[in-house]
Amino acid sequence: MEDGRVTRALGVLSGRWNEGGYTVARWATEAGLRVEMLSRLFRRHLATTPRGHLVRTRLSHAEDLLRESDLPIEAVAASCGFANRFHFTRLYARWRRMGPAAYRRLRHELRDGG
Repeated sequence: MEDGRVTRALGVLSGRWNEGGYTVARWATEAGLRVEMLSRLFRRHLATTPRGHLVRTRLSHAEDLLRESDLPIEAVAASCGFANRFHFTRLYARWRRMGPAAYRRLRHELRDGG
């Protein structure tokens, strides 16, 4: 990545992605950028929006927890910064075309040879 501002913004996010209520506006401020500039840089260098990147980061970490733990869906959602289980489930299903509970069942079936 050639733009240090994107690297700096990603560094800021790496420690904050799981905070509930963490907004793109707050992220931009902490990275020393205006929201518009953060958006422009992300579209140019990462082909996504800051919000899209934040949501995918949260979903990816949530998927790790679904695969590697037996935490309830509510706890997975909360620990990954989602407002509630329903918001998480809707976004996860849109991302993976199956809900988090279905993903967890499938992973367990595959793991157990079922």
